[in-house]
Amino acid sequence: MEFKVNETKIENSFTIAALIVFSIAVVAIVVAVLLFIVLPIIGIVLSGVLALVLVILTPILFWLVIPIVMLSIIGWCFGKLIK
Repeated sequence: MEFKVNETKIENSFTIAALIVFSIAVVAIVVAVLLFIVLPIIGIVLSGVLALVLVILTPILFWLVIPIVMLSIIGWCFGKLIK
């Protein structure tokens, strides 16, 4: 069996097997880094941003928007009754 790497002929089957195993190991390391380091960091950042958005928007919603909506509903209901 003959194998070429950078215009160099490799004829030793043990060397060819070692190259194949090494390339599979490099691919496995890249996949492991993506799965166990990059994806959890993305998840932590996204959940942190979502939590901050909820912490900032919830009080605004409860203290500013809902009272205006409730007052508008009450005014609409009682406005029809008073007229």
